[in-house]
Amino acid sequence: SRAHTLTGALRGAKATLNAMELCQVSQNGSWGIVPGSYSLTRADGSSTPDYRQVGITTQFGTHSSNVPKAGSNMTMLSAGRARDANDPDATANLTYTYATGAPPADFVAAHGGELPWTSPTCTNGSGANDSVRLRVQLKVPTNANSLSFQFRFFSQEYWYWTCTSFNDFFIAMLDSQWTPGPGQTAIPADKNISFDSNGSYISVNSTSFFTTCCQPKTGYTCPDGKAALAGTGYYDYASGTTGAGATRWLTTTSPVKPGETITLRFIIWDTSDQAWDSQVLLDNFRWSATPSNGPITQ
Repeated sequence: SRAHTLTGALRGAKATLNAMELCQVSQNGSWGIVPGSYSLTRADGSSTPDYRQVGITTQFGTHSSNVPKAGSNMTMLSAGRARDANDPDATANLTYTYATGAPPADFVAAHGGELPWTSPTCTNGSGANDSVRLRVQLKVPTNANSLSFQFRFFSQEYWYWTCTSFNDFFIAMLDSQWTPGPGQTAIPADKNISFDSNGSYISVNSTSFFTTCCQPKTGYTCPDGKAALAGTGYYDYASGTTGAGATRWLTTTSPVKPGETITLRFIIWDTSDQAWDSQVLLDNFRWSATPSNGPITQ
């Protein structure tokens, strides 16, 4: 088995941060992870997710692109099971049901108390079911002007359930004291800093979402083909069945204020149901002295 089973919410949270290259602990005002600030919970901060929803792995599936972008491990958060087809408790093409729930209150507050619409012609859905939230506070280095991390999102909702209420989300929320200057873009009111390469939310109904790793259908060209799904438990099409898709690896960069204490929340959930799960790979967190003119994902 490549996936590591995590037991204990606090120990699991620290391990998932370490797998993303977030290792240094803040001591006596120095930069790094604020001791005791990390947790694994549901999206709204309540209760603890099932241990199978969190994983650390050296590879997801069998394709060479699903390996860590830095170091030897990467973190997996899942609305189903953070495991691939080679692991015990492997994920499968349909569902694992854990708990209904709500999105973060400060995320939906910016959208009138509802989930944001990610396509003008598709419904937005409701709820944040089977969710996982990894939260941490970080003391920013005094010479850092930005942070970055990489992620890749997978969903079983592709093919059958695009442009429906079953609009699963991955968001990365940043609380920061940074404010924009002339010509710069503010951190959004809903605090989410991760989008796809065209500026859409990482959600199933985003207009440009499944245009990379998938099987083509009307409106979805899938130029990268379906090879990266092999062995993941997200349909690898070995039987010719249609379903499942993924983004490419994407990099989010966001400005921060040197020396401040920020809060980051990485959150994934099923929308409107508890079926047809989604998963995110997270890796390669970095600080940089290079300023950023606002949150951007490329």
